[in-house]
Formats: sequence, structure tokens, C-alpha cells
Amino acid sequence: PSHSNEANASLAMLPCEPGRLPLLRRAGPSQSWATGRARTSPSSRRKWPAGAHASRCSFPADYAELAVQVGEAFRAANASGVRLCEVQFPPGGLTTVPGDLEGNEESNLTCRHLRRICDRIYRSSGDAFRTRNGDNACAVRVFFPDPDELLIHTRGAPTSDWGAATEVDASFADFAGRVAYLVEPSLLTFTGIGKMLGVQQEVSERASVDDQLFVIAYPSVNLDEMLAVKDLDEQTGCAKPILVVNGELDRIRSGYYPSFWARSEMQILTEFVSTLEPVYYVHNFKGSYPCVLFRQFPGPWQVLKRVKGGPPKLIYECETQPSLKECATEIIPKFYDSS
Repeated sequence: PSHSNEANASLAMLPCEPGRLPLLRRAGPSQSWATGRARTSPSSRRKWPAGAHASRCSFPADYAELAVQVGEAFRAANASGVRLCEVQFPPGGLTTVPGDLEGNEESNLTCRHLRRICDRIYRSSGDAFRTRNGDNACAVRVFFPDPDELLIHTRGAPTSDWGAATEVDASFADFAGRVAYLVEPSLLTFTGIGKMLGVQQEVSERASVDDQLFVIAYPSVNLDEMLAVKDLDEQTGCAKPILVVNGELDRIRSGYYPSFWARSEMQILTEFVSTLEPVYYVHNFKGSYPCVLFRQFPGPWQVLKRVKGGPPKLIYECETQPSLKECATEIIPKFYDSS
């Protein structure tokens, strides 16, 4: 599909399905959205000259380098006392935007990259994410959205995306850590009756006391998934690191969902999501001014200009996260030809 910077900045007011069909029947193609968080303007926000910021990182050349950078960003954040972390990147290509691939395919590719990220974090963390009971096992637990997603990515299964038969790799079949799921879609969970009657299993019951890190895989289809992440954090004493990967949290921050949609849940989630630090972030802009918004913790937010046949070139950077709308309509047009 054709994309423009203005299209990237528009809000997609589509209904969010309360559940998902089995076998990775995730929501349809991802939509673009703009973050609505209050920010300083480009003119008042601090902008560093080229070469002035020691923490600046280069844009990854491929997904292998991306996995290394995510691991470095997470370790830096963890060492700095940042416990709740967010990672967001396009899974179908480092130059793609939301909607270039069907939503199911994006989820499957996210899992493939996530396995490499988890292995990188575990192997480079020393004893930080190993069990404390003496067996020195991997104490990283990956939570998939629901039991179907967990089954697919630990055992593999054929599925069908928009009529095309495909084979889904079992990316976590031989994972050294643990796996679980966030929610089990049912009438009891959708209506809240299960929780009121006390028959719904708490998400923390699918964790272990010696888990040292929770990694959350793409909790982006319905609000219950991120609500489960919040419950997991609270039920485990708000003590363990949590890494949310491709949760599309800008939807919650920006008012993507209509104001009448799950008002009380949205208030809870908006507050919770505001506590997560985007430690690694990639968002592309196509159209007349091809650029990418990039950040690796603890470095600055960078707007990079796509250069044909070469690596992206820095045109703007700042300390605070600019909104996607601000990037598309103000920053990129103003600074695109400045270098």
C-alpha cells in the first residue's frame, strides 16, 4: 500500500475486537496512529549538534544487530533502575511501516526476532536472570497473549492468513527459559464474571517465584492483554523487570480507542503504560520524506533521514520522545533538507 507522512500521522479509529480467533487469527493489518502525549515543541526542545551526544547509537543494519542493540538497551536500563521497559520495532523489515504486512504475519515475525532477543539478554546477563535455587537455569519467562499463541510458537502449526496457507515456525520450541500466556479468551473472562466468582486463574499463577524477568510478546490485540500485564506486575509485588515487546502501546497513550470504549480500563492502562520506558524504538515514515524515529536507551531520540544506498543520516535529535504526528508534520519537513 501507498503511505505518506500524513497518513502515518492520522488516527485510525477502528473497533478493537474483544477476542481473537484461534491459530493466530489476530486482528487485521496494523494501523498507523499518532501519539498524543504533551511534548515540547521542536523549536523549544533541546537539539544537539552532530557528534555532541556520547550515548548516540547507530541505526541497525539488520535484525541480528537489532537484537544486540535491544539487549544493550535493556541491560543499560536495568542497571539504571528502570524496571518496566518497552521495545517497539517493525518486524517485517527495518524500513517497513504498520500495515505493510498482515497482522498475523507481523506477530509471527515478532516471535522469530524475540527469540533472538531473549537469548541475547539471557546469555549476556551473567547470573542476573538465572534461578536462585542452585540449578543455574534460565529464569526468563515469556508470556504469549493466549494459549493458542503459546502453542503455535512452542510447537509450530500450519495456519492460514487471509486464505493463504503458511507454516508457522516454533521459534520457542527449544527455548531454555519458561513460557506462559496472559489471558484465556472465554465468556467468563470477556464479561468479568470469572473474576467476580473467583474461578478465573490469576496470571501470576502461571509464573514462578524464581522467575527473574518477564518478557511480554505482542500484547496488542485487546485491552485484556495489557491489563493482564499490569495484574502480573502487581501480583508479583511490582518487583520483577518486565519487557513488553511490540505491544503497540502508542495506541493506549494516544487515545486511539474511542472515548466510550472500555473507559475505566483505559484509565487504568493509560496510567500503567505511562510508567513504561521506551528503551528501544523504531518507527518509519514513508512518502516524500523517508525517515525513521529511532532510540536506544540511554541515548537521545533521533530522527534519521533515509539515504539511498547508505545508512540513515541524523537530521534531528532530542531528549524527550516526539509524537509521530509531530515528526511527520513538523520535524521531518523542517529538517529533512538541513543535512
